[in-house]
Amino acid sequence: MSALPLSGIRVADFTWFGAGPMGTRPLAHYGAEVIVIESTTRGGLRHSPPFRDNKPGMNLSGFFNNFNSGKLSITLNMNHPDGAELAKRLIRISDVVVNNFSPGIMDRWGLSYEVVREINPAIIMAEMPVGGRTGPYNAMIGFGATIEAFAGMNHLTGYPDRPPTGTEINYPDYASNPYHLLFAILAALHYRNITGKGQYIEVAQLESTVSVMETNVLDYTVNGNI
Repeated sequence: MSALPLSGIRVADFTWFGAGPMGTRPLAHYGAEVIVIESTTRGGLRHSPPFRDNKPGMNLSGFFNNFNSGKLSITLNMNHPDGAELAKRLIRISDVVVNNFSPGIMDRWGLSYEVVREINPAIIMAEMPVGGRTGPYNAMIGFGATIEAFAGMNHLTGYPDRPPTGTEINYPDYASNPYHLLFAILAALHYRNITGKGQYIEVAQLESTVSVMETNVLDYTVNGNI
């Protein structure tokens, strides 16, 4: 059996909940060693139904196991110096480090891009802040349901004489945001293969969601139609 395309690539995956794990899942499926860094105090999707036999359990969430299939996992207390040091040791031997935290969380743990790049000059670091690291919405937090509403996607759904229905599936978590992240990482790996250089990637989830509404944005910009 021939090696999978991403065999030999290691990913330090700090993502949780939806968009981040969905973005790194294909990396694992195509051969990368994706190591999820988890917390013992914040279970995230591990606490989310559906559960097998309707019995909650840390390893029984259908959502968690779907989004993280093919991955490895460790738990670290990132607020403890030893936990942060172990994370740095993992990053030193990784190719990609990715998170979907609010801006400043990784910085607080001593893992800003500047620090990570010193640890591993060839590292590719990808972050998914909801509203970007800078600008008027940089403090914004949220999930797919809130992002699609803020981006204006919900306004386009439902009947004209009724309130918007939304997509009912948290569309940004499953489509726009994880796959923009995925293709950005793949492009960065290709670039590094050619140049030997790593890079920093920002996938602002709000911008990523707006980008799939291009026809509506153009219709408003050119014709004034809301």
